[in-house]
Amino acid sequence: REMELQSLWAGAFDGWIDVPGEEPGTTIYTRPTSSSTTTAAAAVATSSMPFPAIVTTSRLFALTAFNPMGESRPMAENRAGSERLQADLANLGPGVSGGGGGGPGPH
Repeated sequence: REMELQSLWAGAFDGWIDVPGEEPGTTIYTRPTSSSTTTAAAAVATSSMPFPAIVTTSRLFALTAFNPMGESRPMAENRAGSERLQADLANLGPGVSGGGGGGPGPH
């Protein structure tokens, strides 16, 4: 199961909405890459703009409630899980915030 999840993550991307210090409405997309990959997608991924300063000077973590453990869930269930996660993060106090991305698909 671990290899299956690693493969799922390797093909995923992450979106960070309203990045602090950047123009309002800015979204940054990231995805894992391999230095040995020579596909067109890898070329695009490695030719992107540099990360904003907050990314390289902070400790950031990406959390999601969408499709737990790689198991597909209906959109309504994923959004409900995301709302619960946002509430849990808010209850942790100052210095912890949720990006509100909510996972894949239209929002």
